[in-house]
Amino acid sequence: MMESITVAITGLTESIIVTAITGLSVVTLTWIISIYLKDSSIVDIVWGLGFIVIAITNSLYFEINSIRQLLILIVVTIWGARLSGYLAIRNANKPEDWRYQKFRQNAGDIYWLTSYFKVFLLQGAIMCFISLPMVVIFGDNNPSSLTIIDYLGVSIFFVGLLTEGIADAQMYIFKKKHSSLTTKEAVLNTGLWKYSRHPNYLGEIVLWFGIGIIGLSSEYGYLSLISPLLLTFIMIKISGVSMLESELINTKPKYHEYISKTPSLFPNLFKRNK
Repeated sequence: MMESITVAITGLTESIIVTAITGLSVVTLTWIISIYLKDSSIVDIVWGLGFIVIAITNSLYFEINSIRQLLILIVVTIWGARLSGYLAIRNANKPEDWRYQKFRQNAGDIYWLTSYFKVFLLQGAIMCFISLPMVVIFGDNNPSSLTIIDYLGVSIFFVGLLTEGIADAQMYIFKKKHSSLTTKEAVLNTGLWKYSRHPNYLGEIVLWFGIGIIGLSSEYGYLSLISPLLLTFIMIKISGVSMLESELINTKPKYHEYISKTPSLFPNLFKRNK
């Protein structure tokens, strides 16, 4: 009994170390590139790619020996590639994101250094914590076959992925249509954005709950639920909804009316939108 527990903890520990080293390497390299480009926005583009690198590194280190490990590699790669690809297209030929511009102004000449700790290293730490479903799956020394829980997780993942993808596409088309200075204050309130002010964030949260559920059938699988719970907290209270809305309220006069009619994140299915 003690031997099996020791082996399980060893696998988990090894995956934690592999994930931490990989995450640190990804954000450090990104930081160096950002100094050369003078643009910290690239950290957003690398966010999805970072998880792909973590998944691939773990799969190479542990040598995939279960269908669940292959499954998590596939779903994380699909999500990460779509998100990073979309952000790369959206941010192409655009100035640094307003959030990082504010950090840069406040830090002054030492921003190149403080950005490593306040932006890149912080994001790397969050990346590693949210990677917990991969950690428990790749660190499982005695993986079982897929269960109904895995299929449930995959189904939830694709619902979230589809929601996020459609929301991003609708916003991209809307911004292209309203790109002039005279119409930039327009607010998207159709499609998925009619039912939620942040359907892209909602999709992200849902798909990560799906990924977390996939990890439940592994040893110490309960740890995988820390991932979507942490992501939900961050998106609602810190860097997602809260930060973005404070900016939109100040820059878009029509956003106040939008707030009064549309839920922040979770659609009110019992209320008929007009």
